[in-house]
Amino acid sequence: METVTLSAEARATAERIRNLRDYLQLLAEHGQCVTWPESVMPEPDIRKVVVAAGRDAMGGPAIIFDKIRGYPGKKLVVGVHGSFSNIALLLGKPKGTSIKEL
Repeated sequence: METVTLSAEARATAERIRNLRDYLQLLAEHGQCVTWPESVMPEPDIRKVVVAAGRDAMGGPAIIFDKIRGYPGKKLVVGVHGSFSNIALLLGKPKGTSIKEL
């Protein structure tokens, strides 16, 4: 089995990110995580937002829905790995890193 060696940037990010909250904080610091401000229905509202965000494969943000009709007090996060910018940040690279460089 081949051993994978992490870059210094990836190691630093791995030390910082221990859970989903840490990852969402990193994304937010780079403008890659937004909280949806309006109350939404699970269907079709959330689906429409997710489809629209998914069209931006290079830079689409993660989206947190915290006002879901019928589910008081519940939150949903989508798109955490939905763009190459989010993956780049997870790997310790700048959010504009090209696909080839990833």
